Amino acid sequence: MNIVFVIDNKIITPTEEADTILRGTTKKTVLELARHWGIPVEERPVSVAEIIDAAKNGTLQDAFGAGTAATIAPIALIGYREEQFELPSLESREISLRIKSYLDGLKSGNIEDSHNWVQKVC
Repeated sequence: MNIVFVIDNKIITPTEEADTILRGTTKKTVLELARHWGIPVEERPVSVAEIIDAAKNGTLQDAFGAGTAATIAPIALIGYREEQFELPSLESREISLRIKSYLDGLKSGNIEDSHNWVQKVC
């Protein structure tokens, strides 16, 4: 599973160039959807300090895991050292909710596959 953050309406996720980051199909799908919808995306090194600063100043809007088994798994709390940072309520997370809804609809056949991702198995 890969981690994805939304800071100031921008998706930020670690680059897959490091040997420690899994090359994720679901993450790739999330980033393709975001770009298609005009949401800015940055794949780059992400520091703990950056995430903690965003949590403290209120610009960390969302954090979620993206992976095959869970598709989109919201993160409710980030703990670092002696501090804990609660993320916004699930209902207010526009980007991850939109992505999850789209992918769920696509998997169930309720949304047209305009990206040619779905393969029929006979």
